[in-house]
Amino acid sequence: MFFCTQNQAVTVEEAYVAGQKVMGRANRRLGKLLPGSPEDLLFRGFFGVSAQVAVTAWDMLENHSVLPPNPKFVHFLWALAFMRTYPANDTTLSCLLGGSDPKTIGKYVWPLIRSLYELNETVVSICLIVALVDSSLTFQ
Repeated sequence: MFFCTQNQAVTVEEAYVAGQKVMGRANRRLGKLLPGSPEDLLFRGFFGVSAQVAVTAWDMLENHSVLPPNPKFVHFLWALAFMRTYPANDTTLSCLLGGSDPKTIGKYVWPLIRSLYELNETVVSICLIVALVDSSLTFQ
């Protein structure tokens, strides 16, 4: 399931496994998958969000139809890692993401970053609606 594509739900455990592969830790046994556990801290440190948040964002991108054509979850993890570290040059970027070609990385990362940007409008709208509903219930 490392290369989960659109229309395939990704579980949190699959996100951890995919994250291990991206981090170059595929040969290590997956530890405890609890919030705050060492495995969780490694995932958060590398990708900037927890595995649960990554899976939720992936699901939202899919549900709101803003994913680029033929998306793969691994490329989404690449995009998260890229945004977390914003490497100074292509060599660093390539090393960070397992030696993949920088042009290949760019081919998949930028469309997913644009997709996250498009999702921003939906998330902000939902948060605004919830805030308005909460405030109207408070004043009744």
